[in-house]
Amino acid sequence: MSYYDTTIYWHAYTKMNRTKIIYITAVSAILAIFILSSLQVVSQGKEIFLSEGCADCHSFKGHGGETAPDLTAVGERRSTLWIMSQIKDPKSHNPDSRMPEFGHLSMFERYAIAHYLKG
Repeated sequence: MSYYDTTIYWHAYTKMNRTKIIYITAVSAILAIFILSSLQVVSQGKEIFLSEGCADCHSFKGHGGETAPDLTAVGERRSTLWIMSQIKDPKSHNPDSRMPEFGHLSMFERYAIAHYLKG
């Protein structure tokens, strides 16, 4: 292989790797932002539970209302996805449910509440 061929090969190789490196760096940055934002919201599960008025009706670990089911052991009976679905659309599990929908909550906020209830 001549010097010219080697130079072209090396240039194409480094350009291809540069593209891969930029792509991997961008994906890693996006993933890091996603993880950090979800961790921040998860730590706020209790605050979201209280601010959305869940404790007005539900009790949890001895505190809260008595008009809706006690959620102390819900984490042992239900999966995280089930709890998140229940928060978003309670009628999907029980058409006669009196619980209001919390569809305005983001997936992270619903996950934070579910994580709090499972803890």
